[in-house]
Amino acid sequence: LSLHAFQKENVEIAVYEVGIGGKQDSTNIFPSPLVCGITSLGMDHMEILGDTADLIAAEKAGIIKKDVPCFSSPQRFYPSTRNVLVAEGKKVGAPVIFVDKDVLNARRWPVLSMGGDHFVENSRLALALARTAVGIPVPFPLVRKEWDTLEKTRIEGRSEMIRVVDPLERDPRRKRSASVLMRAIEERLAADGHTKESSKKVVLFDTNDLAFYLDGAHNPESMQVMAEWFFSVAPRGLIPLASRPSSGGSSDGSSLPPTPPPSPRTLSGESKVLPSHLVVTPSATNPSLAAVTRIRTTILFYCTRNPREILRYFMPYHHLIDKIVFCLIPCPKQTAEGTQREAAEIDRLAIPEWLEAWRNLYRDVPCYAASDSFNSINDALEVVRTTPFRERPEVAPSPYGIPKGTTLEAGDDGAAVHIEDRVLVTGSVLFVGDTLKMLHDVGLYPDPTK
Repeated sequence: LSLHAFQKENVEIAVYEVGIGGKQDSTNIFPSPLVCGITSLGMDHMEILGDTADLIAAEKAGIIKKDVPCFSSPQRFYPSTRNVLVAEGKKVGAPVIFVDKDVLNARRWPVLSMGGDHFVENSRLALALARTAVGIPVPFPLVRKEWDTLEKTRIEGRSEMIRVVDPLERDPRRKRSASVLMRAIEERLAADGHTKESSKKVVLFDTNDLAFYLDGAHNPESMQVMAEWFFSVAPRGLIPLASRPSSGGSSDGSSLPPTPPPSPRTLSGESKVLPSHLVVTPSATNPSLAAVTRIRTTILFYCTRNPREILRYFMPYHHLIDKIVFCLIPCPKQTAEGTQREAAEIDRLAIPEWLEAWRNLYRDVPCYAASDSFNSINDALEVVRTTPFRERPEVAPSPYGIPKGTTLEAGDDGAAVHIEDRVLVTGSVLFVGDTLKMLHDVGLYPDPTK
């Protein structure tokens, strides 16, 4: 069907993504494609592809064809698979080129719209494939059009941030309030043909700044890179993602390391250590002023994998997590033998196992289970608002470790602490897609189908 559609549309170059594996996949029917590509391998679909990385690599290598160049990601998670891919290339008579940093002649790399070092790696592979398909030598320096395309390309629900409440919307000094956001939402919904009566509204709570972070990571390798991305940019709000994406390259072409946390600071010169969930920001205009930001990190999580394999990747960052909520989705992926209703029941029965696994790993981080799938973004926000956050100790001798006598900038309610809520939605592409649709329903996200 796809071949018929592409032929009718006079498509010059079609990109086919393998479903599962490669050797036995239905897409592997082309005897001599322009080029082949193999992305970073992971322990996925092991019941079909094999229970070791090398066995999975052998299945993936089934797409390599005689005299057709094959490019591969560096395979940093499983280096031994490089030998498997090279051996298969030699067997069929095809070159296998790993897109290591020295393959592309680029000392600098564009700052991508999607966060994480893994997207830098994927973009290098994509460029090598695209250039080969159209006959451009891979080592040539980047031209402006390629640079711009790499900067602007984005994929919905992949290392994505969507701000629900901007701090400027709640800043009384600018005479703005949440009503500004509500009016903007109503205007956007009206433009899409919704009436005011039918428009859904966002229910806000005691937060000065609220943002959703979304990533469809669902296997061990993708969970690791997702956690590296999120906890390098989200918990402290150091990088305004709406204006400056977090991923990108340095002057030598290497990917940027995770953003380090700010050094604990006091204004009197005293040496005090602040809790990891608090950030002190001295005023740029008045050295006697400072603002304290309280970071609250909530994870909304849905996944169908082995919880012990997946949850361990939060270990380096568990001190930054305030709670996790294990969720359900309305339309889970069903197996070949079962119905969707049976799949939903399996998900529900698996929740206690996820709760137990989390408590065994992170006893000090609260975990909860959503009673049902979310029907609107307000359902998700209600869970975030009503489930207790992790208790955080204050630091003596003064609240939040700020020296006595320091003047603090007041928030819109007169409080000295600015609250930032970061909500990470992850574990499943389906779960992320449902969340994006709910955000679209209230005008906070463009229509994902357009």
